[in-house]
Order: sequence, then structure tokens, then C-alpha cells
Amino acid sequence: MTKGVKSEPLKGCGSVVPPPLFFVQVYFNQKGRTLPEATMFFQYYSSNKWTTPKGKKIRDWKAAANNWIWNIKQQEKAERLVK
Repeated sequence: MTKGVKSEPLKGCGSVVPPPLFFVQVYFNQKGRTLPEATMFFQYYSSNKWTTPKGKKIRDWKAAANNWIWNIKQQEKAERLVK
């Protein structure tokens, strides 16, 4: 560590809405998901002004991301069953 320079943890752990795309990409990567999935999530919610389908403001983007990831996993599971 360089003298006089503070090392701060990556701030992707916060729930500030809207998050920077980079934080979303890091979070999806930590969850084992792909960058295109992270980008689709970010673009979807950005285009909807970071609101839920019912019009409520998203307060915790990570909770929304977890729901998004869960839905992807459910879709993948359904596709495996069809094959």
C-alpha cells in the first residue's frame, strides 16, 4: 500500500440507485452470471427510470438484481426440462 493513500473497498456493495454499470457488472460476476445479463438488467431498469413494474421507486438495486437472477435461473431450469 502506498504511503498516504487510503485503500477503500469497492463501493459496489452499496444500494445507491441508480448504480454505475460497473457495479452491476461486478455484482453479477460475483453471482456467477454473465456481463450481457448484467447489461440487460441495467438497461431495463435505466429505461424504466429505476422503478418496479408497479411504478414504485427501486430502493435497493441488489434486491432487484437478485430477483432478475432468480428469474433467469428459473427460465434456464424450465428450458432444461423441455429438452
